[in-house]
Amino acid sequence: AAYLARVRGAPAVTTLNLYLSTLRRAYVWGRANGLVQQVPEIAGYDFDAQRDTKYEKWTPTREDLGRLLEGVDAVAGRRRAWARPVVSLLAGTGMRACEVAALTVGDLDLVERTVTVLRKGGEVAVLALTDDVVEAIRPLVAGRPADETVVTARSDSRSGVPRLSHRLTELLSDAAASAGIPHRVTAHSLRRYASTLLFGAADGEYKDLMG
Repeated sequence: AAYLARVRGAPAVTTLNLYLSTLRRAYVWGRANGLVQQVPEIAGYDFDAQRDTKYEKWTPTREDLGRLLEGVDAVAGRRRAWARPVVSLLAGTGMRACEVAALTVGDLDLVERTVTVLRKGGEVAVLALTDDVVEAIRPLVAGRPADETVVTARSDSRSGVPRLSHRLTELLSDAAASAGIPHRVTAHSLRRYASTLLFGAADGEYKDLMG
């Protein structure tokens, strides 16, 4: 019930992505356990689609992250004031871009140094924030209403939060190029960084550990 109440208050595209991701996970599990006999039909969405495109799964080191943040500062500009705080939050917690898109100011407790996250499957998690992340995120949320999304249309673009994932992909690509990083950098690169930092996990293990 809490999950449904939360996503109904989220931007439309974010809500749709959360629903479809949850539905596909349920479908794959049900099919593997013999509980689903036919493919669900949703116009324009293929539950059986296999993603054949293989991307490099690069995991930054601490030094790489420092260079990346310098690149973010160089390319972000005034219209993307959210850039460094959000990249710091992703690298410091392992959150997904869609989780950050749904994040409200009230979800961040900078005194207790925690962030409350609505996971893709509907679970709620409370994650610890390091001092560096707290200081990076503080200017972005200071003095703002608790029910306001952390990344709003004012600090993004006319398209606002629903396109945060796309805007973040663009930002990280530009930042990597500016910093001379010869790798494809994504939000999941930062998720793998957090996993390695916390658990010393190999790339193949990070999904289970972060879940």
